Amino acid sequence: MRIQGGRVVKKATRKRTRDARMIEIDGSQGEGGGQILRNAVAYAAILGDRNVRIFNIRKYRSQPGLKRQHLTALHLLTEAAGGNLAGGDVGSAEVTFEARSAIVPSEAATSEPPTLVGDTKTAGSICLLLQAVIPYALFANRELIWELKGGTNATMAPQYDYWEHIFLPTLHRMGLPVSLIRPTIVQRGFFPKGGGKLVVTTKPLLGTFPPITLKVRGELSEVTIRSFYSGNCPRFVAQKMAKAAETYIRHRYPEILIKTIILCHDPAVGSASGILLVGKTSTDCLLGGSSLGSRNKSPKASGIEAASELCATFDDGGCVDEYLQDQLILYMALAAGTSEIIAGALTQHTQSAISIAEKLCDIQFQVEKLGNGMNPPDSSGRIAGRHRIRCNGIGFRS
Repeated sequence: MRIQGGRVVKKATRKRTRDARMIEIDGSQGEGGGQILRNAVAYAAILGDRNVRIFNIRKYRSQPGLKRQHLTALHLLTEAAGGNLAGGDVGSAEVTFEARSAIVPSEAATSEPPTLVGDTKTAGSICLLLQAVIPYALFANRELIWELKGGTNATMAPQYDYWEHIFLPTLHRMGLPVSLIRPTIVQRGFFPKGGGKLVVTTKPLLGTFPPITLKVRGELSEVTIRSFYSGNCPRFVAQKMAKAAETYIRHRYPEILIKTIILCHDPAVGSASGILLVGKTSTDCLLGGSSLGSRNKSPKASGIEAASELCATFDDGGCVDEYLQDQLILYMALAAGTSEIIAGALTQHTQSAISIAEKLCDIQFQVEKLGNGMNPPDSSGRIAGRHRIRCNGIGFRS
């Protein structure tokens, strides 16, 4: 990655070979968490001509090494790709993924689609499983069914609703056919038990992934408030969250359209509440703000937390929020042509995603700070300001 200028290098589409080269990655670098694992193994499974060894996994976390949700993602990719995973145990500090037969042979496309089951057996985020498997699924040369189990609305990860209402529509806007990813929520699952279940049917792309282009944000034009309750949690909790969020947004943007949806998530394992705000701009950019309910936090506080997050994201000046920016990097790297997004503050997750993409795809990202001055990273590695992120993707096709 080059900050301020730098030449963008385009590489030709990779061809799979029998003798895959080994790429070594220090899992403690950058954000130092599960994203490094998911992205690195996803690239290796898709491209097929490179293996990956990841060491120092989550070295500086309070519980270092692999957790069950990370293993679930790795096992799904290994099974789907016909690869080999060494070191795949809870607590492992090192894994090696060998991409034996990365893309399912096209002759298999005529048979019944297989069902691949991934169960975290905890409240581990289903959304993070999706981040790992969906890129592979789009290049798999056949229809696949993914049965994913865990937490649908988990802490320290985007809620499933974010994936459905912000991430997926953004890919559709970039040209991904709606018919290729068909999700069905069977059951919601929350902390601490999990128990949620999502079934996703995927079909492969015909050709290359379209470039990601999000360069003009526009003005905030409408906000949809999606507030939910489940189990023994009463409806009024979700209503109070929604009311607090609406009041906060109205104070900042008195003229915009606000829609409120109160949802009862049933069936579900456990009782919970939460809220997602989807901000839509005049150029159809989607930005999010969210919060989960807690015994230690009032419904009003949850609503304000989600609304303030959305407003801060809009003030940041990007076409994408902080969750979306890092998730798009993988697609930009694999896409055909030049991808370019305008982001606000550059998160450490995004910086790590760029580093992994450059190493696995042999490409160069250009990251340019917009406006005056250069801001040093804060304690979380976040670099304030607006940024242009650009690359020429490898135009991969299966």
